[in-house]
Formats: sequence, C-alpha cells, structure tokens
Amino acid sequence: MLTIVIDIKPERISTHLHTAMGYISFDSSYTTGGQDITTIFDQFSNCKYIDLASKLGYSFEAVLATKKVKVYTAANVEVLNAVNLTALSEVRFIAVGLV
Repeated sequence: MLTIVIDIKPERISTHLHTAMGYISFDSSYTTGGQDITTIFDQFSNCKYIDLASKLGYSFEAVLATKKVKVYTAANVEVLNAVNLTALSEVRFIAVGLV
C-alpha cells in the first residue's frame, strides 16, 4: 500500500480554490490501472486537479474519475502489475480543489 503524506493542508488561493501539497511513497507491488489516492481527495469537497513531479524517469497521471494515480515508464507505458516501486519515495504533488 502506498503512503501519502499531506504536509501542507489546504490553503486558500482564491475565493473558492484551495491547494494542498505533500508526497507519495510507492510500495513493492504496483496495481495495473493505478493505486488509490483517496486520501488526497479527502482534503477537498471537490478535487479539481493533481500534479505529481516526475522522478527517476517515471511520470504520473492522477485520474480524477477513479481517484487513482497511474505510473508510466520513460517510454510512456504504464508500469506492469506487481512491479516494485519502492525506489519512488517522496514523489511531490500539489492538489487544487474546493473545500
């Protein structure tokens, strides 16, 4: 199970929008289709956007509809099921949403 740390709780950036920041540390068994990041969504009443910094040649896609994060290789192919991603620790993210 991946670990999510919210180190900057939602802060107002406009009349209605807030941002939260933190990091994700991946585990030893990736799940094809993405891993659950509901903890990030729980910071908002309506999460609108999540951006994750690339790391070690991997890129990330936060899928708002499923509340999951997908991991892609440098060749832009999703990582296979059960791949060990423990080297991907403290991947920074910023999330924007309504509180």
